[in-house]
Amino acid sequence: SENGTYKEYAQIAIAHYATFDDARRLMLVNEIDAAQIETVLDVGCGAGTELLPFAEKTGALCVGVDVGAEVGDVGRELFRQKGLAN
Repeated sequence: SENGTYKEYAQIAIAHYATFDDARRLMLVNEIDAAQIETVLDVGCGAGTELLPFAEKTGALCVGVDVGAEVGDVGRELFRQKGLAN
């Protein structure tokens, strides 16, 4: 089904993200004044791999929005595994 395909995409994206070294994974966070970040909104977030470094490094409130509701399940599991379930 189409939903299964998008969920599989999100799982593949997370597996690919897991291969990144810290420099690549934290690249966006390191390019800004992360100390000033309180909230991050990612529209079209997929599984949330771009949000994760902000949650890990800045403690910001991270909100992801995507048309594929099923990727929210995948993203929430990713954040849970990192101890960032809230």
